[in-house]
Amino acid sequence: MLNNAKFDAAKGKTIPEKLGCIEIGDNVFIGCNTNLVAPVVIHNNSFIACGSTITADVPENTLAIARSRQLNKIDYYK
Repeated sequence: MLNNAKFDAAKGKTIPEKLGCIEIGDNVFIGCNTNLVAPVVIHNNSFIACGSTITADVPENTLAIARSRQLNKIDYYK
């Protein structure tokens, strides 16, 4: 994801200002050995299982388990 890329004439190449970002909300648990692949947003009150590779946004109040593929369980604690 390139935002506001600028061309540097002296170097002859485009310099990106931002390649992607990860946003993490409040009251979020991220288990050990978890990979967050930008750009993703982890919304409030979410739980990410250990050893997961997160490649998509995790909605609010969700348990994300991403071992072979990402699975989001909405309202998992209710």
